[in-house]
Amino acid sequence: MARLQWGTAGSRVYEAGLDRGVLYIEGSPGIPWNGLTSVELAATGGTKSYYLDGEKYLIASVRERFSATINAFTYPPQFAQCDGSVSPRPGLSLRHQRRKQFGFSYRTRVGSAENNDLGYKIHLVYNALAEPS
Repeated sequence: MARLQWGTAGSRVYEAGLDRGVLYIEGSPGIPWNGLTSVELAATGGTKSYYLDGEKYLIASVRERFSATINAFTYPPQFAQCDGSVSPRPGLSLRHQRRKQFGFSYRTRVGSAENNDLGYKIHLVYNALAEPS
């Protein structure tokens, strides 16, 4: 019979935070994103409950929707078009315009109690639309 063991050396790994980000806009190469501090991921959906006369009679599986919150001190100037901001000429800035889809990637460091530098994990987000908070 196999024996279970907890807490063996190197079995606990963690992701340490974000250290690099890249913005991708259609028609241009990757743009370094300095000032990116964190990305918080969330999924909504999964199940939907149906009620009849106040009683739950069905729990159905539904498609989940991905959402993320990007936290940054600054963003590249090219991100303004993804945020709905345009500057048709110097000194004139328009807000709440049509937003452009974008993609971005970011890197998190992976480590363990024995070795803080096991490598890194690259996260990809594509076909994203910004919704300013």
